Amino acid sequence: MPAGKADFIHSFQKDGSIVAMVGDGINDSPALAVVDVGMAIGAGIDIAIEAADYVLLRKPLEGVITSIT
Repeated sequence: MPAGKADFIHSFQKDGSIVAMVGDGINDSPALAVVDVGMAIGAGIDIAIEAADYVLLRKPLEGVITSIT
């Protein structure tokens, strides 16, 4: 569930971890809004794209690796 994802992320952040996430749907938007680095898949829902820091336009999984490097 969307709220559960955000709570899960907060549990890592409380420990001092930096959290990144890739999402594409409306259920990912709350979590994308609270992560340290959010990446939305460009073919996803607009609200997820708005909540993310980065939008991956082509080959999403390769884009994650490229963004990290």
